[in-house]
Amino acid sequence: MMIRLPRKWQRVCVCTMCAAVCVCILFTIQKAVVLHTALGRASVTHPKHKEPLVLNNIQYKGDTYSLHTVTLLGEDVGLVDHVTGLGRMIDWHDYQFMNNESQRHGPGEHGVAVGKTEADFPDGQQLYKKHGINIALSNIISLDRSIKDLRDPYCGVRVYYENLPNTSVIIPFHNEGLSVLLRTVHSVVNRTPAKLLAEIILVDDASTVADLGSVLDVHVERYGSKVKVLRSSERLGLVGARLLGASDARGEVLLFLDSHCEAGVNWLPPLLERIARHKRRVVMPMIDVIDQTNLQLSVQPGGVLRGAFSWDFLYKRIPITKEEKTRRAHHTDAFRNICVETLMIWGRQTGLLMCC
Repeated sequence: MMIRLPRKWQRVCVCTMCAAVCVCILFTIQKAVVLHTALGRASVTHPKHKEPLVLNNIQYKGDTYSLHTVTLLGEDVGLVDHVTGLGRMIDWHDYQFMNNESQRHGPGEHGVAVGKTEADFPDGQQLYKKHGINIALSNIISLDRSIKDLRDPYCGVRVYYENLPNTSVIIPFHNEGLSVLLRTVHSVVNRTPAKLLAEIILVDDASTVADLGSVLDVHVERYGSKVKVLRSSERLGLVGARLLGASDARGEVLLFLDSHCEAGVNWLPPLLERIARHKRRVVMPMIDVIDQTNLQLSVQPGGVLRGAFSWDFLYKRIPITKEEKTRRAHHTDAFRNICVETLMIWGRQTGLLMCC
C-alpha cells in the first residue's frame, strides 16, 4: 500500500536529501586536497646529452626536471600516487635494437606503404574480403619489420621509474590472418623490455582456419614459456576470450591487445608507470593507424584525442577539454578520460601502439 505524503512533507524530504548530498560532496572535496611532496632530485646521463639530466616526472624546463608527486583535484579523487620502492628513473629505450632496425631493408620496412593492392595477388581479393585487411601483402612483409618512430620528439628523452611491474599481454583472436597475428606477437616481444614482459597469452576463440592450429603452435615454440596459446572449443566472444586469458595470466598487470596491431618504440614503460603509481588506474596508449590496404604506418588523424561513446554506444574520438590541456604540465603528459578502454581500440581498425 502506497502512503502519499502531504505536499509540505514532500518538500521537507526533498530538502533533507539535497542537504545530505551537499554534505557528501563537501566531504569528498575536503579529502581531495592537492598534495605535493618533494622527493629530492636525481640525475642520469642520457645518450642524447653529454651532461647528466636532472630528472623530473611532472614539469619540464629545458633539461631540468623537478621530481615530485601530486594528486590533482578531480583526478583520481582519493588516489595518491605512490612512488616509494619504484627506484631511480631511467631511460628504457633499447638504442642497439633501434639502430639495427634503422638499417633494415625490404617490403614494408620502416612502416612504408607497399605499392601493391589485393588485386595484385592470387586470391588477394578473397583474402581481403575475409579478413578486412590485405593478408596477401602482409604475407610478404617480414614478421619483424621495422617501424618509424611516430611519437612526439620529446618522448624520446622522457625517463621512467626502474622498478615497474611486469605484464601479461593477452591477445584474443578468431580466424585472424596468421601473418598479421604473428607480427603482433613479434612486435611485442621485440619492443618490450624482457623484465617487463611476463608472458604473451594468445586466446584462440574457436578459430576454424587450419593455419591457426599446429602451424601457430610450432611457430611460438621458439619463445618457450614466454608465449602460449589457449584454445576454446566454443565461441566465447571478445570479452569471454579476454576473461579466459586473464584467468590463466601470472603477470602483475593485465594488458589486452587486438590481434592485428604492432607495438611502437618504447611503448610499455609509460603505461606501466601510471599503474605502478596507483594500481586502480586503467590506462591506454595513443593508437596510430596501419592502413588495411598497403600496411603503411601513419600518425593517428586528428592528433591527441580522448575516447567517448555516443548515445547509441558507438566509440568516438573527441578533443581534449581546455581544462585538461591547461592542467597538464607538458603536451606529452597523460590526460584524464572517464571513458577508457583497457589498452584497446574497439572495431576493425589495425593500429600501432604508441605512448610516451
